Amino acid sequence: MKSHKGVQQKLGEEFVLKGIISKDLAKAYSILSDYRHKGDYDDLYEPDSEVINKLFDPIKEFIDRIETLLEE
Repeated sequence: MKSHKGVQQKLGEEFVLKGIISKDLAKAYSILSDYRHKGDYDDLYEPDSEVINKLFDPIKEFIDRIETLLEE
């Protein structure tokens, strides 16, 4: 099984470097992915709710961008 960091790296290589997805959206995805991974595998992990709340809009935009790419 590939690590979640591998997915983040491929996102950067295939989408960010080619200008398909912005660095800011990829960064939001990366932060959220790290939080999810920690929540799944770290004992006694509690995410920072302030950071999570700030990710709602960028992640919505990320999802919208991915949906647009899938439609193309």
